[in-house]
Amino acid sequence: MIKIKILYDNYPAEEDFITGWGFSCLIQIPHQNILFDTGGDSHILLYNFNKAKIDPKIINKIVISHYHGDHTGGLKGLFPLLENLELYMGNFSYEHLSASFPQKMKVQLIKDKPLEIYSGILSTEELGSYIKEISLILRTEKGFILITGCAHPGIINILQRAIEIAQDKPFMILGGLHLLSKNKSEIKDIIEFFKSCKLRYIAASHCTGDKAREMFREAFKENFINAGVGKEIILEG
Repeated sequence: MIKIKILYDNYPAEEDFITGWGFSCLIQIPHQNILFDTGGDSHILLYNFNKAKIDPKIINKIVISHYHGDHTGGLKGLFPLLENLELYMGNFSYEHLSASFPQKMKVQLIKDKPLEIYSGILSTEELGSYIKEISLILRTEKGFILITGCAHPGIINILQRAIEIAQDKPFMILGGLHLLSKNKSEIKDIIEFFKSCKLRYIAASHCTGDKAREMFREAFKENFINAGVGKEIILEG
């Protein structure tokens, strides 16, 4: 079973969770609890952990998509809570963030090739040029789940690379897609590409933008997931 809980997002999904600009989600599989990004504020992140009745001390690994503060701001509140933490990030992000890390912080750098973080969970290599970013690939029997932070390298580029890495079809995309500046024609092209790849579900949030989310809702209908803070997605099998 795969369980994904969104713990930081600027879109609301469940009552009484606090929204904030940024993104974080907890991926729970047997024997592993992996936090992908940490949102922009540790107080909000820890409040939402408490609201979800999840002890942050269960986190085994943290994966950082890119160095921007709305994805890394929660780190400072987690460091004192977590012993034997494994931190994964691209070399580009490490260069921007490492000065703020505790001494002897265990960091696994992801550079120019994909990395298996745990059985069935892969990262892309650093993609993009101006802002380099990694995304996660979760293998399932129904296809892979692609989790993005902001998709600065372009969601089509990321998805194409994820398909090459996974050698499988995409089942779901979850996270920020950075489409705020895109016009309807550009978003329509993205939707057509998603459908050509046989993408089943879309759970876009954070920096995706209202216009794109509404177009995804119209295009994917019941397979559009209203992603936001507090949302839980469970995939059996």
